[in-house]
Amino acid sequence: MNQDTETIRVERGYAAMRAAARRHHEQRVATIAFTIFALGTAFGWWLKPVVVPQVARAQVIIQENSAAAVESSTLASLQLGYKPPAIDDAVGDSTTNGVSDSASMPTGISESTIPWMPETVTRWLPEITGAATAHGIDPELVAIVMLVESGGGDDATSRSGATSLMQVMPATGAGIAAERGIEKYDLYDPATSIDFGAYYLAQQMAAFGKVDDPDWQASVELAAAAYNGGPGSVIRGRLSSETIRYRRWMGGFWRERHDSASPTFEEWKVAGGSRLIQNAEEH
Repeated sequence: MNQDTETIRVERGYAAMRAAARRHHEQRVATIAFTIFALGTAFGWWLKPVVVPQVARAQVIIQENSAAAVESSTLASLQLGYKPPAIDDAVGDSTTNGVSDSASMPTGISESTIPWMPETVTRWLPEITGAATAHGIDPELVAIVMLVESGGGDDATSRSGATSLMQVMPATGAGIAAERGIEKYDLYDPATSIDFGAYYLAQQMAAFGKVDDPDWQASVELAAAAYNGGPGSVIRGRLSSETIRYRRWMGGFWRERHDSASPTFEEWKVAGGSRLIQNAEEH
């Protein structure tokens, strides 16, 4: 790849990230506008001259963002150089995926890619790879999130109501379904859980990913924090103790994913991960 081509790819990557950030900001403005509108309805129409124009714009923003939800996350990944395997094959691109050779992201995953990954997760590799390819996200990252969230157990349910392999919350699942025009879905279904989780994870990578990030380390940690604690907590810089631990686990797993052994994995198992894996083995 010559220098001009690389410069163009990086510039496009920055443009995609700025677009994702702008859409996120506009979505927040839209939410605030609707809140004010509701207050105006409840306490009097004296706010009407101010609020009505903002509500009209909010409706347009939400419609545009819903239509662009999948495209935005995939576009950012594509313009940064990462392309799903099917797209690589179609265009015959022989360059490595990623901003540079040292920051390349894999296009597939096998049992040997993450040597220490337990069988409870690797048994879902076909579904992981399919969902990751569909949403333009690294399948290794999807596998690691699954490990931390459920240990690979499709019947896992948290006290907060998160369900199955990717521990998607019901409200998050409803939002994803609305964005994608899906009327009927079952978050306990393994394929659906992986698909929705990969979709949501791709959104966080598009929103918080950094172009100048060797091996995507910082991007993965920020996206993981947003996946666990919500993007708002990352934007405000106020992470709960649970999300801080989650970010640390994810960062260590990602950093050690190609090593023969993972010290972080051993620490995670001692901290409670072994129970997740054991429960997954029993089902």
